[in-house]
Amino acid sequence: MTKEQIDKLFIELDTKEINQLCTNRLVMGSLRYNATGLKTDPKYDILKTIQLKLNLYNSDGNQEHLLDLINYAKLEIINRTHPLAHFNAVDDGIRVMIK
Repeated sequence: MTKEQIDKLFIELDTKEINQLCTNRLVMGSLRYNATGLKTDPKYDILKTIQLKLNLYNSDGNQEHLLDLINYAKLEIINRTHPLAHFNAVDDGIRVMIK
């Protein structure tokens, strides 16, 4: 791939609008729940919330649920609530499914 092709990819894959929508929701959530930053109270079940948001998106197609999923994924990465939480960059072989 040429440098020009790579530069074009960076432009095409830029998600500033999505990032802003996510950040807006994180700020509102922080205000609503009197939270600071991305650390969450252990009483919240982030993993269950991720599953619920995916189920909601599957049932009604509202893309706002996907923004919530992105944010909850961020929260999980930072808070590591899964008992086996770790990061190991590997190719798991899973690709976007063809319809």
